[in-house]
Amino acid sequence: MSNTAVVTPVADSTGGAGIAATMIGGCILGIAAAAVWLSQETEQDRKAVEEYREARRRELLENPLGRTDLRTVHEAWPQLRAESLYISNPETLVQSAQRLGYRLEPLADVKKPLRYQPHIFLQKPSGERLAISYNEDRRVVLTTAGDDSRLRHLVRQHTVDRALDHLQKKGLSIQTATLSNGEVQILAREKTNQRRDGLAEIKAQVRNDGTAWIDVDRLQGNRCNEIVQEFAEAVGGQVTEMKMKAVSFQLPGEPAKTNIKI
Repeated sequence: MSNTAVVTPVADSTGGAGIAATMIGGCILGIAAAAVWLSQETEQDRKAVEEYREARRRELLENPLGRTDLRTVHEAWPQLRAESLYISNPETLVQSAQRLGYRLEPLADVKKPLRYQPHIFLQKPSGERLAISYNEDRRVVLTTAGDDSRLRHLVRQHTVDRALDHLQKKGLSIQTATLSNGEVQILAREKTNQRRDGLAEIKAQVRNDGTAWIDVDRLQGNRCNEIVQEFAEAVGGQVTEMKMKAVSFQLPGEPAKTNIKI
């Protein structure tokens, strides 16, 4: 059987107002500290944060009950952008960020592994900042105060890194190509297969947002679905679409083929 699928690592994308409301509601662990750190990326940003802190201090003095005006928060952090990912362990995400030139800032608790940190700060020598925190389901939330393309670049890099690592561990022969638009194509072929249902050919195209389109071909039976699910788990994504496709390679007695998106 043959199929195509789409796998996406992104659970949700949030703009500045959504981030501010989440901060006030306390739904994201460590996001307040991350927001302050991210919002001091430039000298102008640092000045704006200090002005916010002073305004907040005056507000608390005038309002002993400590009620916060959401408009003040929105004005202080209008530039925050975030993506909630299906990833629960940030270690591989940090590795991909380091490949893109980010360095890991000092951790909040040096005794804890990355997955148990309240937040993780990443910064390039040129000043760009990213922060990793968690939502109430303990899924990773990736945040920046700059261009949200930074988020997409890291998620794309992570998908590519994890896909290649997964396919290499499976012993497949692999070819890659980067297109002019930044998307990455991966072609992987099985060399041997003890199950005698064909040698799988896997084509993946990783888009600029980290979503992967996958085509599994040259198999008899339903192992193509298993291959897609393993791929999705490896890259930290969810299968969002799966389709049968027209016959392109069919062994005797094989049913119609399938397409899958991850």
